Amino acid sequence: MKYTKVDASVMNVIETYHDEHGYMPSYREIGKLMNMTSTATVARHIDKLFTLGYIETDLDESDRARSPRGYRIGAIYGKVQRK
Repeated sequence: MKYTKVDASVMNVIETYHDEHGYMPSYREIGKLMNMTSTATVARHIDKLFTLGYIETDLDESDRARSPRGYRIGAIYGKVQRK
């Protein structure tokens, strides 16, 4: 699984939202900012970012579904060079 331009866009939305509001965006908020109508699509992108290590959580997968703000930007994200 590779880190794609869409993944970078999702991370940019998350980081910008966090910088502006002081907390992480919900899946619906990410979808709205990225013009995605399905929260399932957002969840799929978020799950991929968890798998790749770009975002982290202390919650298990079932709790994460009930707590869409229960994640944080992962340490690996700081190592990614943005274009």
